[in-house]
Amino acid sequence: MLSLEGDVREGSTFDADFHVLVHLAGALPRHFRTAPDDAHRVNLNGARQAAEACRRRGARLVYVSTSGVYDRAARGALCETASVGPISAYAESKLAAEHLCQQACAETVVVRLFNPYGPGQGEDMLIGQVLALAQAGREVVVRTPASRRDFIHVGDVAGALLAVVMASTAPPPVLNVGSGVPARVADVVTFILGLLPHPVPVRWGADEAGDDAYADISLVLSALDWRPMVDLWQGVAALVEECHAPVSTSRSSNYEPLEQFPLKRKLRKARAALERPEANSRAFPLRRKTL
Repeated sequence: MLSLEGDVREGSTFDADFHVLVHLAGALPRHFRTAPDDAHRVNLNGARQAAEACRRRGARLVYVSTSGVYDRAARGALCETASVGPISAYAESKLAAEHLCQQACAETVVVRLFNPYGPGQGEDMLIGQVLALAQAGREVVVRTPASRRDFIHVGDVAGALLAVVMASTAPPPVLNVGSGVPARVADVVTFILGLLPHPVPVRWGADEAGDDAYADISLVLSALDWRPMVDLWQGVAALVEECHAPVSTSRSSNYEPLEQFPLKRKLRKARAALERPEANSRAFPLRRKTL
């Protein structure tokens, strides 16, 4: 496996021999808040250079996009043909880059990620933000506690990307990669705060109805030799253990979930998993294939 380094806006960055290119480089949401024009150019020009490099080599391009391209009004399980309508500059740039890649490279596979989390995550996503604020001793503000989201562990994301790379026939042009299981934002935040060894101030928004959107992963399950393996609660507990040891069993929030949430049972299950290292090791049963 070859790792390319350099300015993605420059064609020379892609001067290498390859059969498949996984394009992960680009500007993040925080970059759009500080330098939106530059961030937009990075995402668009980087995608263009990647697509043209793949076209010249007859290579497969795996473009990593975001579920943020879907229409915010859409609810329930979102399939790949759901209506799009990004509301952030970041998501707009990703959708534009999707179209650019598909037009420039015939064998483009767009992978739309739903709320990935895991070690090394920054503050652009909910779980990383909560952990960063808690570590700094700052108040955690949850604006949409009743919303439901689809969280997927970075290990499962890596497995899905590997499955796309190793597919012997061209996968579908767009694939959702998520857990396929929605979780309420309030429940996830409450779970994290309940694991911490110290109390953390939290302020809940008045989001009574909330959005309800998660991944329909039926297409990716049928098209690839892959399925999500990491349970959300075990994955989050392992992440908290890594960032904030030791894990505590005390609850640090007085938020009352809008629906029954068996926090203590899930916490015991997560702690038991952490005590069994083999439970957190994941193998991805990929058949060896030649592209």
